[in-house]
Amino acid sequence: MLLETARMSRQRGSRAAPIEFDGAFARVFAFLEGLGLVVQQDAKVDGFLAGVEIADGVLRVESAADDIAGELLHEAGHLAIIPGQFRSIASGDLSGVSETMGQWIDANISEVGPDDPTVRAILQCGECEAVAWSYAAAAAVGIDTRIPFFRGFEGDGLALHDQVASGYYFGVHGLAAAGMTDLPRPHSAIPFPTMRRWLQI
Repeated sequence: MLLETARMSRQRGSRAAPIEFDGAFARVFAFLEGLGLVVQQDAKVDGFLAGVEIADGVLRVESAADDIAGELLHEAGHLAIIPGQFRSIASGDLSGVSETMGQWIDANISEVGPDDPTVRAILQCGECEAVAWSYAAAAAVGIDTRIPFFRGFEGDGLALHDQVASGYYFGVHGLAAAGMTDLPRPHSAIPFPTMRRWLQI
């Protein structure tokens, strides 16, 4: 399946290549399964993004259509960067798990300090990190890295894609601060989008 929207053409000019989706879902599914993230099909999905939702730490998809691979990667990014001890309670828009993690910090910060691995992981599990993670995952599975960006983001997905690709995006720095990758610099041992690990602690 090839897709090129009018907005993409305006954003990228005549150099814009159509996005190739064929086989994207199968590659993403196998990758996520290999990480231990569960993906289940459910025709009654009612998520924040089209065709995908998070429910009790499980990724639910309404179908195995290639054109939802991007949404699946984005939501998987959210699960992947949530510390493991909280991942199973992540659902919906993640407000519940966010509140729980905030309460954990409030209850433990005076004892463990700001450099505690769990504290650092909680502080690096926001939207920006999920966006950067989805880019790195797309690169790792060998699909067009624009796939997680072609819908949503108020029509500015390709511009955001280019920011992430440059390495000068907040989420890339967040993943590096969490120890999941290194900044893409000449001296880096594991420069983004290569990942040292795909899941938070």
